[in-house]
Amino acid sequence: AGGLTICDLLDARVQDTPHREVLRVNHDDCRWSFAQLKEHSDALARGLSDLGFRQGDVLAAWMGNDTENVCALFAAARLGVVLAPINLDVTMSPEGLSDVITSLQCRGVMYSNKLRADGHAAVNKLFPLMREQEEIKAETIVIRAQRSI
Repeated sequence: AGGLTICDLLDARVQDTPHREVLRVNHDDCRWSFAQLKEHSDALARGLSDLGFRQGDVLAAWMGNDTENVCALFAAARLGVVLAPINLDVTMSPEGLSDVITSLQCRGVMYSNKLRADGHAAVNKLFPLMREQEEIKAETIVIRAQRSI
């Protein structure tokens, strides 16, 4: 207790070198400075908070190694939300995704635009399955990650 968090470290770097590049994701054609990373991750944190995410909630992240994933990591850390990564390359049936959400007691799932077709099908079929299974809360939030710039 009393140590620095990853968000404390980001805040300090924003103060010291706001325009220094911290994130480069070539396949996303993205180059962000410390200030930009903070801006985007803070905006996502505010959005998650507005959706009801609180400290200790679990957010499954079905994303690859990309801008959205890094942003989600910092946003979750800012709120004290547990980010539970799911490998983007894993083929997941709707039932399998439902099992993951249930076993991790997820408050929500954030997924990437870059899911393969079977991944999108699993997400699209998830809500009907969730309504049939009492173990999964009907209020589980599904968020599609999209970079805004």
